[in-house]
Amino acid sequence: MSCRVFVRTIAGQLLTVNVETEDELMNMTVEKLLKRLLTEDKLSLVPLSRVSYNGKKLQFDHTLGSYGIKHEETVYWILPLYAGGPGLPPDEDKRVPRTQSMEKLALMQQTEPESNKSCRIL
Repeated sequence: MSCRVFVRTIAGQLLTVNVETEDELMNMTVEKLLKRLLTEDKLSLVPLSRVSYNGKKLQFDHTLGSYGIKHEETVYWILPLYAGGPGLPPDEDKRVPRTQSMEKLALMQQTEPESNKSCRIL
């Protein structure tokens, strides 16, 4: 019986990898799956790309069977998203302790704004 796995690419394409038997599918590593895609569909491996299934990142040296991937299921070939940035350099870190910042805020709320004599409401 022929088996297949679908791979949704970064660009949104749905590609198919066909194998001869279910055992071959279960014993195929994630790395071998990607190599077959690269050769059959003439794709290029994007640096830092990864493969996920059911929200989990798949390790390249693990088999599809170890993740429970079966006939006609879809894995996703994605790019990782990194949040944040390098942050402030140590010499520019001007954090204020919480109590000090709360005291500043309280002082700001106590002062009344200066009246603007040029603006009158009738």
